[in-house]
Amino acid sequence: MPRPARILCVEDDPNHYAFLEKILASEGYEVVLATNGVEAIDKALEGRPDLVLLDIRLPGLDGYEVALRIRSEVSLTQLPIIAMTSVGDSATATAVGCDEFLHKPIDIIKLRDLLRRFLKGTLVATHPPPRPVDLIRPEPDALMSKSGEIVEKLKSKIGELEAAHDRIQGMEKSRAEFYRNISHELYTPLTPSIGYVALMLDGELGEVNGRQRHALLGIEKSLAKMKLLIENLLDATALQMGQIPLNPTTFEAHPFLVEVADRLADRIQEKELDVRLEVLPAKVVKIHTDREKLGRIALHLLDNAVKFSKCGSVVSVKVQRSTSGFALYVLDAGEGIPPGMQNRIFEPFFQLDGSVTRAHGGMGLGLAIVQRMCGALGGKVSVESPPRTLSFKGAKNGCLFTVTLPSSIAPVVLADPG
Repeated sequence: MPRPARILCVEDDPNHYAFLEKILASEGYEVVLATNGVEAIDKALEGRPDLVLLDIRLPGLDGYEVALRIRSEVSLTQLPIIAMTSVGDSATATAVGCDEFLHKPIDIIKLRDLLRRFLKGTLVATHPPPRPVDLIRPEPDALMSKSGEIVEKLKSKIGELEAAHDRIQGMEKSRAEFYRNISHELYTPLTPSIGYVALMLDGELGEVNGRQRHALLGIEKSLAKMKLLIENLLDATALQMGQIPLNPTTFEAHPFLVEVADRLADRIQEKELDVRLEVLPAKVVKIHTDREKLGRIALHLLDNAVKFSKCGSVVSVKVQRSTSGFALYVLDAGEGIPPGMQNRIFEPFFQLDGSVTRAHGGMGLGLAIVQRMCGALGGKVSVESPPRTLSFKGAKNGCLFTVTLPSSIAPVVLADPG
């Protein structure tokens, strides 16, 4: 029984494949798709097509390498190969074993003529699959066979790398899920602990003497630090897994900055820092974005500034409106960051001093969270050390973090799980 001629179409552009598939199907051909060089070789060896339409620019192995591998297989020496590309040349395509060369955009009339010439019609006999009588090639020579072996090794290595990449991706997902689950498990008993300490400090559970109050304040401080660490882990895993729905609102910038600074009031007071909050062009500047996400960004940057600034120094936090949106500046008075490290500080878990004896605590997640949350809000974060855009009189070192965000963002509607 005759069957439709089978054409292996090797094309990584889905739009161009849809165009070719429509033409080939209308002519009565059976179309098999391969989107990369490795897949093309596998389908050519296993599927035994009657003709190959081969894009030259492919991910992994390119079209020239695919043609070399096909031609090194004795059973496929008579398989017609038509190369397609917007770049490249017919001489190279012919040298690796292609029979014809089509420039993109494809000339439909020429494509149809070539198919009829090579396939002699849309139907072919089932056994054995015929090959064009005008394509009589000798068996592959030593050079062609060796080239095919090299391509096969490349194909094998690419397959190994892709499998390793898939395993790493799976491990990353498992790790993120572990961090998320353990963070939730830690957060559950933490919440009532914070609540009970607050009740005791307020005298709701009985009278508290001076020594007890001092101890409770120490516990409250430690629980607050633990809460922030767990929130950082939850943020990091949510961002890694793409679970970041946005809920934009409109709010005033100055009260927002005051609220962020109040969360770090104890540490600011402990280091006797002068935290200056400024909003330009006026204190009534309004922002339309996800307030909670921007709050996390500002908190991490201010926490970073407080952590690294010298006691008794000045820290500046400023919001400034622009034509395209607004910018948040956080300027500290620390030792600064070496030039070679300024890109690495945004990597998760990276710390300039990673030793257990380091002077500053934390897990190295704050700036990574800032960078990813900025991206989620449609903006970006950058660092200058020493600062150039803003600086204090007499200040030589320090860091300036600049967050630029658009004037507004669209909300994300989550699908109903039910």
